[in-house]
Amino acid sequence: MKKMKVLIHLNRGERGSYLLSFKGNAAARRVKTILRDPNQDRMLRTLLMQSVRRVEVASRDRKKAEASARFVVSQRGYTAERLA
Repeated sequence: MKKMKVLIHLNRGERGSYLLSFKGNAAARRVKTILRDPNQDRMLRTLLMQSVRRVEVASRDRKKAEASARFVVSQRGYTAERLA
């Protein structure tokens, strides 16, 4: 089972970016469903709680975290999926 990583930027500033890890295909489908939902703002809290592992990302490590994540999500509703 491969882990899926999601990077979430909750607000501006040094704190507020979290790299979440999820195990299994069922979790991956659930994450994709949440990220496609137009009301994803309130669903992101649920996503944070369901994460197998949650790591706060320092501002200097954001680029590296974005490169390793499958999805990058901002609080403004922007979602990017890395296809490669």
